[in-house]
Parts: sequence; C-alpha cells; structure tokens
Amino acid sequence: YEPRIISEDEHTVTLINAVGQMVKRLKESWETGMPMYLDWPVKDRATWNEHKKRLDPNTPELLLE
Repeated sequence: YEPRIISEDEHTVTLINAVGQMVKRLKESWETGMPMYLDWPVKDRATWNEHKKRLDPNTPELLLE
C-alpha cells in the first residue's frame, strides 16, 4: 500500500500505513508512542482475496537483494 495521510490536526495524524492499516498517531511521540489502530484492509472474503496477492513471497517487490 502507498502510505498516505488521511487527516491531521494539532496533536495527531491519521494515516494509511504501508500494510494498509488506518492508524492515528500522536505527533509528540511519533517514534515511541503506540498507534491507535482504526481500520484494516481485510474486511471480508473479497478484500482477503485482494490482500492475499500481497503475501506472495515471489513478488518482485518483496524480494530482498
């Protein structure tokens, strides 16, 4: 997933992270604080089938050099 910011206010940032989770993070403790998980990319069988494609270890983007 392409990480992207969904919303931002004075104290928090809500974003979609690289694994497709929607999380809210405190700006003041970005590195040390735990994010609040709001949503996940898999909600039903159809979204699981789409997400499952990302788990193929032979996908070129996942291969380590």
